[in-house]
Amino acid sequence: MPLNYIIYLQSQIDSESDWSSTFGMIGQFFLLIIVFGIILFLAYFCTKWIASVRMGARKNGFMKLISSMPVGGSNSVQLIRVGEKYFLIGVSKENITYLTEICDIDIPENSSDKVSFPFEKYFQDCFKKFKTNNNEKNSDGKSEK
Repeated sequence: MPLNYIIYLQSQIDSESDWSSTFGMIGQFFLLIIVFGIILFLAYFCTKWIASVRMGARKNGFMKLISSMPVGGSNSVQLIRVGEKYFLIGVSKENITYLTEICDIDIPENSSDKVSFPFEKYFQDCFKKFKTNNNEKNSDGKSEK
């Protein structure tokens, strides 16, 4: 075999290995992305599952946190229900302090439910006020903007 033919074959082998290594690296990159996505997917659903198990345990208990209000740093005042009684406690990083027992009369009836903000009612009230103010301006002879 002539030397030129051997050099030509060697160059063909080198160029093929360059292409195969490039495709191999691209394949490994996409495989790494897929594995990373699977890990994120599993982590997301595992944390959701753990949270649902913990919340299920809380719902079956006799104690329930009704409301909490931060009063600086890591301190808060919390209203809790134990059985049928309501207690106000102070919670800090170091300890929990009993403040007082709250009578049932002092607590709104829907306090154990989620507090809902009646946005629609407030929006309608504000819209009526705006409409009334706008009509008053128009009746005074001022034009709308």
